[in-house]
Amino acid sequence: MSAARIAAEIDGSDPPGRRGAAVQFAAGSADLDARALGLVDEIVKSWRRRGGTIRIETQGRAGPPTRAEGHAADRKLLAQRANAVAARLLRGGIPASRIVVEAMTPGAAETGRVEVYLSD
Repeated sequence: MSAARIAAEIDGSDPPGRRGAAVQFAAGSADLDARALGLVDEIVKSWRRRGGTIRIETQGRAGPPTRAEGHAADRKLLAQRANAVAARLLRGGIPASRIVVEAMTPGAAETGRVEVYLSD
């Protein structure tokens, strides 16, 4: 995906004051692949142009349906994914005070992504 297309995802048609993008992860992984790295880097560029607060949200399951003990693993993986995105944002120069991480309780849907929103 081109940098222009990624920037359009971030700066596009979300509600006024809130622009977002979905950072995708491989099943069972918290590693940022090349596309995810590019997307997070574009979020950094967008933040430099606009400022504001970056909200990182995770929800759903990180993998296929599991028994009760799997929910703890899901929560851990969701938090690792959010932290991977936050770490990349920090490396890009965004102050920790401008990043909010919300790792939600695993839900019914498998998502494999972390939602990142830039708020005014």
